[in-house]
Amino acid sequence: MTERSAEKTRPERAASGIDLLVLEGNDAGKRFTFDGAEGLIGSAVPANGGMELCDPSILPRHAVLRTQGDKWMIELIDPLAPPLRINDRERARGTVRP
Repeated sequence: MTERSAEKTRPERAASGIDLLVLEGNDAGKRFTFDGAEGLIGSAVPANGGMELCDPSILPRHAVLRTQGDKWMIELIDPLAPPLRINDRERARGTVRP
C-alpha cells in the first residue's frame, strides 16, 4: 500500500460493496470485502471490522475505507503513517477506482 511497504491492493466491485485484493507483500492473494459504509485497514483490525495486513510498515489503524455517495474513499487515520498508494500515486487520501 505504500512505497515503503510491499503491500499493494487492487479494488474490484462486489455485489454490495467493494473487494480489495492484495497484490504484493505478506498478504498477497488475500481478498477483503467491504460491504458496509466503512471499514478499517491496519495491522490490528478486528476480523469483522476490515482488512488486517501483516506488514511491519502498516500501523494498527492505518487507514479507513468509506463510501461517499457512489464512490469509495480511502484515507490515512494517523498523519504519521506512510502514504498510501492509490491508483498508482502516493497520497494521504483519494478515491478508489475499480
